[in-house]
Amino acid sequence: MTLQDHSDQDSAEKQVRANRADDIAVRVRSRLWACVVYELMAGARSWDDLDAYWLPEIDRHFPTEDLTTDSRGRRRLFHRIYYSGSNPGVIRGLNGQRLIDVVHADAVFQLAKELYESPFWTLAGKQEIPGALVRPLQLALMERLGLLRLTPTERILARRAGLPKAIHEHRNLGHTKRAALDVAQIGSLDAIALLSCAFCLAKDALSFREADVYLDAIRRAIGAFVRRWRMGEEARTSLVALVERRIVRRTDEPIKPQHFGFWVRKRAKDYDPEWGKDGFMSTDRLRYPAQPESPIVRVDNSLSSFLAAFEDHYSVLRTELLDALRASTAKHQETDDIASSPMGNLTGVEQIRARMIDKFMLDLLNSHDENAVDMLTHIRQFRVGGGLPRMIGDLLDSPRRLKRER
Repeated sequence: MTLQDHSDQDSAEKQVRANRADDIAVRVRSRLWACVVYELMAGARSWDDLDAYWLPEIDRHFPTEDLTTDSRGRRRLFHRIYYSGSNPGVIRGLNGQRLIDVVHADAVFQLAKELYESPFWTLAGKQEIPGALVRPLQLALMERLGLLRLTPTERILARRAGLPKAIHEHRNLGHTKRAALDVAQIGSLDAIALLSCAFCLAKDALSFREADVYLDAIRRAIGAFVRRWRMGEEARTSLVALVERRIVRRTDEPIKPQHFGFWVRKRAKDYDPEWGKDGFMSTDRLRYPAQPESPIVRVDNSLSSFLAAFEDHYSVLRTELLDALRASTAKHQETDDIASSPMGNLTGVEQIRARMIDKFMLDLLNSHDENAVDMLTHIRQFRVGGGLPRMIGDLLDSPRRLKRER
């Protein structure tokens, strides 16, 4: 599932949301979008400066475009977008042009467009997305950000190839934490969305220690995002509150814009003085142990070269495993009827073993950990009996762990 497929699939939902001013995600998106447009606008010193530039742009080619700003009757448009969460997606000029289209058509404001169209808003939307769509969304985000999560087989081969980012122990949360914090430093909504997907998947798998790692990374990612765009306290707190209410925990409790710091009518009556509290940014900890996944890492030159030569690395490993199996059964004479149909340089027995190795390493272990967990459990359960499970189990464990066991 690509981001384009994801965009097409949710186009109808986005259109519905664009017309719902009461959706808190729309208000927060509008506020953050205004912040990014402000930062990208050269020479802007106030919201009025944005109005002075963009109002004539969305009125261009109108028969009476020489009308003064006062006669248009619009006052402090970007100020309302930021403080009230007015949706720029439905604001039109006198000629019918939408503000959002005119701004996004300018290449200078490409990052504003990326923020407005980020999959983050699907995760934080009014309707919780089905769990089955979280994984495809996460994979699409990793591809977009140039990131990768290695499979158990890839981790084995990467460690043998001497890659510095290879995982020596797939249960080691230290690697996962360092990698998650590296993703957080990207400082974009897509990075927050990716870490949110990882958090949701780990939590749903009851991997609470891993989920806690991603929860902390989400905090760091929000901080990096806010610093990158020099956002004010209102923008930061509304984003934190949205992540807490729509991603970290979802409840049926109604959400009021006033609780997110937005200006609405009768504000004094409903305003909540506690809305600015940090919430999950400082209090939530998930401490229950469970099986984590491989860290999400950046695809650098060395990792790209390794992936391009994956078949060569795997061929060497399979040969070594075949040699080890041959040595372990050297005292038993192999019967001719089993080896009656040799292919290439492998005997019949070795062909069976090669297919068994491929079944383990390519079909069962060369997938994400949550899909390979049953086979990983099987290998560790039966490794005491020797043979291929023991050999693969030794490859999966870190050298330090093997040393302790021996």
